[in-house]
Amino acid sequence: MAKIYKPKYVKKILVSTKEVKAGITKAANWINKHYAHCKKRPILLGILKGAVPFYAELVMQLNFDLHFDFMTLSSFRGNMKAVSDPKIVTNLLNDIRGRDVIVVEDVLDTAKTLSVLKKYLLGKKPHSLKFVVLADKVDMRVVPFKADYVCFSFKGSPFLVGYGLDIKEVARNLPYIAEFDKKYLNKL
Repeated sequence: MAKIYKPKYVKKILVSTKEVKAGITKAANWINKHYAHCKKRPILLGILKGAVPFYAELVMQLNFDLHFDFMTLSSFRGNMKAVSDPKIVTNLLNDIRGRDVIVVEDVLDTAKTLSVLKKYLLGKKPHSLKFVVLADKVDMRVVPFKADYVCFSFKGSPFLVGYGLDIKEVARNLPYIAEFDKKYLNKL
């Protein structure tokens, strides 16, 4: 078995690879339960780039036909804190009117981005709209928001990396969720 890559900027592994995969399987089971019998194929909407590993693992465990779609929203641009209000960079390809839409996101923290996204998507008149999140930093809320399904919740304000979560576009490929050691911020 290959050695697990643990760079020096990883302060602590919070969720192991095995635990991440088990959490994603539970999310897939929740989605299968709620969407396997939809009349129209649901749309699984991944939020780029962070949701890619979560999305890829999740979609392979869904037991029904669906459509893929992706959006890119930007507010961080490589920083640890948002530098602007969330903006849509890449929009939907599918018309979601009357469709069941499941948004797949890597992290829910302040909820500014997901609140803007929710308002935007509801304006497109979907039949239903649900949010499935890999990591919920519950103490970071600035605006009220509750995901419909959360794989992992975190207290406090750890800066999370791994499994799609990044710092300056680094660490997305770590096969676990870890806390970033902020003393390495200027060394990336």
